[in-house]
Amino acid sequence: MGKVIIVFFAVIFSGYVSADIQSFGGNKIKQISAYDDYEGGIIRIEITNSHSSCPVGGFLNPNKPGFDQLYSLALVAATSQKDATIQLYTHLITAGLCEIDAIRLDF
Repeated sequence: MGKVIIVFFAVIFSGYVSADIQSFGGNKIKQISAYDDYEGGIIRIEITNSHSSCPVGGFLNPNKPGFDQLYSLALVAATSQKDATIQLYTHLITAGLCEIDAIRLDF
């Protein structure tokens, strides 16, 4: 019986966690903003197709692992105006922006 309960909770919580990350394809980056005092120094990225919780776009936290790689891809996507798939943490919202988990350029 104990194993059944553990499996039940593992299935329930694994679905809950994955529901907090969503991908949005066909995006163009409209604007990248950086301020030394804006919400602790985050990089604000406006995109064309986002989640209702963060309709303007997302942000990159310079204190998180992978920041340099994500910021580099954001700059490439913005300057090339290639379509990008942006993966957002829809539960991590700061100043109306969702934290960006991943960026994939679509060629």
